[in-house]
Amino acid sequence: MLFFKKLASVLVSMILLLVSGGTNPPEIKEPVLYPFVMVHGMGGWGTTSSINSVAPYWGATTGNLIEYLNEKGYDCHAASVGPFSSAWDRACELYAQLTGTTVDYGAAHSAEYGHARFGRTYEKPLFEGWGEPDANGDLKKVNLYGHSFGGATVRILAHLLAYGNREEIAATASDEISPLFTGDKADWIFSVTTLAAPHNGTTLLYTLNEDMINTIIDLFYAGVSLIGSTDLNDIIDMQLLQFGFSRDNGRFDLAYDRIMELAQTQDNVFHDLTLDGAKQLNSTITTVPGVYYFSFAVQGTIKNESTGFHEPTADMLNVLMPPATLMGKYSENDKTDYPINEDWLPNDGLVNTISSYAPFIDASTEYIEGAHIKGVWQKMPLTYGDHGSVIGLMAETEETRTFYMNHMDMINSLT
Repeated sequence: MLFFKKLASVLVSMILLLVSGGTNPPEIKEPVLYPFVMVHGMGGWGTTSSINSVAPYWGATTGNLIEYLNEKGYDCHAASVGPFSSAWDRACELYAQLTGTTVDYGAAHSAEYGHARFGRTYEKPLFEGWGEPDANGDLKKVNLYGHSFGGATVRILAHLLAYGNREEIAATASDEISPLFTGDKADWIFSVTTLAAPHNGTTLLYTLNEDMINTIIDLFYAGVSLIGSTDLNDIIDMQLLQFGFSRDNGRFDLAYDRIMELAQTQDNVFHDLTLDGAKQLNSTITTVPGVYYFSFAVQGTIKNESTGFHEPTADMLNVLMPPATLMGKYSENDKTDYPINEDWLPNDGLVNTISSYAPFIDASTEYIEGAHIKGVWQKMPLTYGDHGSVIGLMAETEETRTFYMNHMDMINSLT
């Protein structure tokens, strides 16, 4: 029996040799696997915040997702950007982390909004070699993931790398401008994936009366001022150095006055999250033809056939049920001229489901397995859960990990 097995092996080898014309079989090129960089949403954090060691943002109650994915062979990193900064400022901070440089918010942008041009210096990049050719001459790209407001952050970064910014070029000497604003780096990004991202804003604040909105924002910024000007900043880094915030000043009153000045501008997270703010933001961002775009919309409400409103499901996180209920009733905008209808009722507790599919002004299509299109938003199948479950908050561990690995495997299969 052993003799016949050996004979069969020899015959197969001879056949393969003849078919190949007597030459060595062609080398199978391994797919180029690029790092994955995860960008948190409003109020979130990355690995540099000490809170992440006990309460990881990515993975949440299912455990540290970044560590798990790295153990499984995926090259993953969790960036830390300003939890309450504007999408523009966050994109500038993300670029500095990825390149290991000083944050440059841009001469024109900083002058317009009255804050410092430069921020924190990162001594080393989040990972080595981004935008540089490897030993085989292949450019090292990156896959970007953005949860919630992180979606706007990664979209701006991809846009600026590809197209730069005319205002910054005009306002800055050529030898002083950040490479982020000069463009011609479209091929530094391989893919962009967003999770429950408010691409077109959220109606949450619109559901409240003006006095309540002002009170909430005032209390919110008071809390940010307290944390940002004291040692509490070690726990959750406010990253508001451009506005003069640091643990060293120790002056809550000065911090509060300064941040209330910020609140009066459009250079903050609250403005970018409104329907009109998101529309304004979207008018400055375009997709990049050579980049893959994927979006996961999330829904945690169900229609009440008697009222026509959307109500939170029983398994939604308790803290999200009140806002989900308010948003599930709000189908006519009485705050601004931005038109909405009953399509805005389904939501995940913080973001309207319709808003998280894709920016309205961008080309988009339903995802079809195997038919991957660059430069077009591919709307992934609807995810049922809430705004936190998509990152593992009160979710099933295996389900959460499999969700990310399946999507990353799909991205790694692309060319």
